[in-house]
Amino acid sequence: MYIYVFLNFTIFITTLGFFLFYSFKITGMWKFLDATYGFVLKVTDLRPNIGLFWYFFIEVFEDFSNFFFYVFQINTIVYIIPLTMRFHKDPPLLIYAVMSLLAIYKAYPSIADIGIYISLSRLWIYTFNHAWHSLKLLFMFVVSCILGPIFWSLWIYSGTANANFFFAMILFSYAAQIFLLTNIVCGKIKCDFLSENGLDLTIDEQKIQGPCGALNEKSPCMAKGRCTKQYLRLLVPITITGNDGYPKYRRRSTEDGVNVPGPTSFEYLRFVNDTIHDTYRSACQALNLLENDQHWDNCINDACKTSIPSQIRALFGIILTS
Repeated sequence: MYIYVFLNFTIFITTLGFFLFYSFKITGMWKFLDATYGFVLKVTDLRPNIGLFWYFFIEVFEDFSNFFFYVFQINTIVYIIPLTMRFHKDPPLLIYAVMSLLAIYKAYPSIADIGIYISLSRLWIYTFNHAWHSLKLLFMFVVSCILGPIFWSLWIYSGTANANFFFAMILFSYAAQIFLLTNIVCGKIKCDFLSENGLDLTIDEQKIQGPCGALNEKSPCMAKGRCTKQYLRLLVPITITGNDGYPKYRRRSTEDGVNVPGPTSFEYLRFVNDTIHDTYRSACQALNLLENDQHWDNCINDACKTSIPSQIRALFGIILTS
């Protein structure tokens, strides 16, 4: 890997040196360096633009300008080393991240600088499934695109606003750009982790691992000290109706039943009490695994013999709502 890095670095330095020397041969002097690279690095022009530098260096005290100048400029390169170490096997994403950082921390950015890397972000749209607040990010971009030109027009042409309004919208726009880059980078890291470990994000986030209840009160299924999924389920000898109106299916303990051999065929599953039932449902009903409405019918029939009509109607309402 180190040989690969050294080879690419050598090619870059050689190519850059060739074009610089060729530019010198054309102009006959080295002043073009100050007019190009020097102009960008020294930030001599503080006229308003869509960058971050101009407003800050107008407001900062001159004694501190050099310090903040170096702090601002170092942002364009300080992130390249860790990004290269992490994504050296993914050159497209690494190039995208570097382009984004250069556009964000550039002294004199243009709409094209920002537009190029935002349009390329679609290449990593799959990472947005693992990103945070994608809808909020879209809202930030829409708001900055609408209000930015409005505040500029009010300040420059109408004179009803000032630089603070326009620069506030610039900060809002750059915050959105930083969040976009962060979402893609973090989403890519998570995608790689899930892919390397053979995991699916949806299953990974929704599954509950380990016990719950008193053994693990911090389990995702726990609420107010109880399992919302009703585990562990109670052992009951027959299927009954719970207090919430839902059935509690038979779950026999070893004391309630005897060990029997497992089924040997589909027909065996329908064999109950020396009878082969036509359907699995009737077999389950014979085993009292299912609950029907017969007990409610019996309840109404008994009430008809001993209760007056208003009581029967009240009982019927209770049955419907239970």
